[in-house]
Amino acid sequence: MPASGPAFGALPSPFRRLELYLMHNNVDFVFIAQAVFTHLVRYGTLLLGPLLIAVACSIVAGLFYIDCTLVLPLLHETRFTPSYVAHVLASSFLAVNVLFNYYCCVTARHDGPEYDRVVRELAARTKYAFPETEEEREERKREFEGRILERNRANRRRAEQRLQREREVSLLEQGSAGEEEEEEDEPGPVEVPEGGGGEEPKPVRSWQV
Repeated sequence: MPASGPAFGALPSPFRRLELYLMHNNVDFVFIAQAVFTHLVRYGTLLLGPLLIAVACSIVAGLFYIDCTLVLPLLHETRFTPSYVAHVLASSFLAVNVLFNYYCCVTARHDGPEYDRVVRELAARTKYAFPETEEEREERKREFEGRILERNRANRRRAEQRLQREREVSLLEQGSAGEEEEEEDEPGPVEVPEGGGGEEPKPVRSWQV
């Protein structure tokens, strides 16, 4: 008995079925996936950034503590020798330098004249026409959104064509299977001996009826 959804008969996974179902019902699966992924990345980065910075600062502080309490006494038996002082200064410099770099990364601002200067220098090096006015920025934004929409439409058309091909293949396979079953059910020709020779048919008895 054929399935209710012939195109979904030979699909490899439920995720593929869901994608084709959404495409068939005029649901833009690519747009939904992009929106979900964008929100996950945006809010995930906001939460992950401070967490990673706290972990990194904890690691640096722990390494500095281990160096001062375990490694330093093992390497230098006497305190305040030139080698001892040099070791302490080198460890302190590395720890403070790493923590200061993390502090600068966290407190860096992405606006202002300095940021605009860096962005314009980057655009000049990459030969990109940087928009100077608000109208140019809006025009670039509309062009970018138009390219994204056109790409989504192209992906949707390809998915619909693939779905149509899968349906046609499924219908062809079902039709060929039905023809084979009909050929198997048809009785073969009965051979009758020429000349009417051969044994006479036996009479049917009452107990055989």
